[in-house]
Amino acid sequence: MAHLNGRDVYDWLPVIARRKRTGQPEEALDIAVACINAFPGRIPVRFLTQATILQHSLALFDDEITLLRRALRDSYDLADELELHKRLAKAQEAAAKRDGKDAQVFRARWRELVDTQKSLPKPRPRFLPTAAELAEEEFVAVDFETANRRGALSACQIALTKVRDGRVVDQFDTLLRPPAGFEHFEFSWLHGITFEDVVDAPRWPEAAPEVARFVADLPTYAHNAGFDQGVWAALDQHFHTASLPEKFYCTVQLSRRTAPGLDNHKLPTVTDFYVPGFELNHHRADSDAEACALIVAAMQRDDAVAQVLG
Repeated sequence: MAHLNGRDVYDWLPVIARRKRTGQPEEALDIAVACINAFPGRIPVRFLTQATILQHSLALFDDEITLLRRALRDSYDLADELELHKRLAKAQEAAAKRDGKDAQVFRARWRELVDTQKSLPKPRPRFLPTAAELAEEEFVAVDFETANRRGALSACQIALTKVRDGRVVDQFDTLLRPPAGFEHFEFSWLHGITFEDVVDAPRWPEAAPEVARFVADLPTYAHNAGFDQGVWAALDQHFHTASLPEKFYCTVQLSRRTAPGLDNHKLPTVTDFYVPGFELNHHRADSDAEACALIVAAMQRDDAVAQVLG
C-alpha cells in the first residue's frame, strides 16, 4: 500500500479535488505527482487522470507526455490503455502546436483511437445487476452518512437492512466515530448527527466484524452505490479490515432503467414510486437503507423489470 506523508495515498484524492475547486491547480498537481511517485509499480488510472488533466490545463504538455509514456510502460486493461493513449496524442498535438510544428499526425492518431473506442462493446454498468442477480431471494441494503466533505473516512453512521423472500428479516445500525482529522461535523444540518453523538461510538475496526457477519456473502444494494461502496472500500483500506461485499448493486442505476419517466431518481422519488406509503426519514441511515431494500424487493416482484435488465 502506497503512502504519502504517513497517509494512504487515496486519502489525498479529496485534498487534490479541494485544491482544484478552490483555484489552486499548481498545488493540486504537486500533490497528485507526489502520490504517483509513491507507487512502486503501476500507477493507478485515477491518479494519472488527475495529474494529466492538471498538467494539460496548465499547458505543461512536456511533463504530461513524460508521465503518460512512463505509465504506458506498464499494462492496463484495454479501455484504460486506449484512454491513456488518447491523452498522450492530445498532449503531443498541443506540444507540436506550441512549437509551431505540424500536429496533424497526432490529431489523426487521436481520431483513430476514438474510433477504436467506439468499436468496443459497451461494458455493463459496474453496479447494475442482471435479471438473475436481481432475483436472488436474500440480500442486504446499506446506507452510510458522513460527517464532512473530506468524505469516506468521516463516515459517522452505517445502517443495513436484510431482506429474505421479499420481507425485511433483520436490521443493523450503528453510529461511527471517525478517526482523528476527520471528526469535524459540517453535515449535522442534513442528518442530525453531531460530534457529541459519536464520542462513545465504535470506530470502524470495532464495527467492521459485526458488519461483515451481517452481510456475509449476500448481494448488497445502495441508492447511489458509487458513494456507499466507495466509503466502505476506503474504510476497509484505511483500517486494514475486510468487510466489503463482492456483489454490490445500485438502485439509482436500476430505477433509471426500470422507471425512466420519473422526474428524478433521488431516493424519495423512487421510494414513492416503488413503495408508496413508506414514511421515509431521508438522510437517516436506517430509514434510507430500509427504503432501498424495499425498492429492490418491489422490483423483484415486477416482471417488467426482469425484461428490462435482460
